[in-house]
Amino acid sequence: MSAALFWDSGVMLDIEEEYSQDNAALPVQMFASVAEFDSIPIWGYNEEFFDRVEDRGYDGLDLKRKQYDRANHDDTWIPAYRDALEFLYGL
Repeated sequence: MSAALFWDSGVMLDIEEEYSQDNAALPVQMFASVAEFDSIPIWGYNEEFFDRVEDRGYDGLDLKRKQYDRANHDDTWIPAYRDALEFLYGL
């Protein structure tokens, strides 16, 4: 939820790039969300990371992305956790 993928100069982008070199599969369920009024770094890095992951077409990846409209960063943790639990566990 509004992951800080900008942390450490976007190291997660490098990790994903390295992972993709030797792996065609990423067998995970993943929920990713942002708030409409999140900061530009949160938006930019999340969009780049999750677009890249989707574009690679990893086998076994079940990714759901959601944007919370008219919301700030601190407004979304309750609905984001609820939506993630529903997606991941059917709760």
